[in-house]
Amino acid sequence: MKRVHYIICSLLVSLAAVGVTTPVQASEAEAQQLWRAGNSAYAAAEYDMAIDCYKAILEMGYESDVLYYNLGNAYFKRGESNVATDGVTAFCSGELGYAILNYERALKLNPAMEDAQYNLKHANKLLTNVPKPVPQNFVTNIWRSMSGIAGSNTWAVVSLVMFGATLALVLVYLLVGRIGLRKLSFFGAIVTLLIFIVTTAFAVTQRSWQLDDSRAIIVYNGEANIHPEPNKSSPKIRSYTQGIAVEVLSGDSEWSEVRFADGEKGWIRTDYIEKI
Repeated sequence: MKRVHYIICSLLVSLAAVGVTTPVQASEAEAQQLWRAGNSAYAAAEYDMAIDCYKAILEMGYESDVLYYNLGNAYFKRGESNVATDGVTAFCSGELGYAILNYERALKLNPAMEDAQYNLKHANKLLTNVPKPVPQNFVTNIWRSMSGIAGSNTWAVVSLVMFGATLALVLVYLLVGRIGLRKLSFFGAIVTLLIFIVTTAFAVTQRSWQLDDSRAIIVYNGEANIHPEPNKSSPKIRSYTQGIAVEVLSGDSEWSEVRFADGEKGWIRTDYIEKI
């Protein structure tokens, strides 16, 4: 059925791309048509087709926060619809894990995306047996909250503006003879310089977060067993289901060493997880 949906998406793209003359234009036109086809399929509750269209765009090399957000929504809705259509358990095909994965990917590109934040919070409430996070200190929590207000690009623009304002105020201080104006420009330059330093640090923090490829989500639909060593015959130390976040410490194509939010470590099958 998924193959049929993908073929339908491809046919829509092929028909719409007739007359396109360059590879770049053709690629953009295909992506736009897939985007519209995916959105139409989602609106018609054809979630399998919507997922195939959105994934096809990603396979073409395009990505955006909205694309990941829509893909997450399509997975979530398909998982919810399982009960209504098939009479089986909701999210029985791993949809919850993939929904959380794509909401996280949307927020990685745009930490200030409120819709993705809300949907991720809602999806996480459906998880069971979630490891209790290790408490973070107050300063770390405040820093993460404040830097997460905007993305790295936004903070970079603000820092550049503050840097320019600082230079302008310094010039005013050096060139203007009036005492009152010199005092005002002096203290103003101090304030804008401090804002420049803080926003630059925020930009670096968010950029590091975006480049971090160690975070992953368990997407395996069944029981994902955690072992003390990379060997399926070793004893099971814990098990989780789809949607649980992990930090990948090391690994290969078969096994990955991961750390959970509670600080515990273990080995999991690499194909049970997908990196954010």
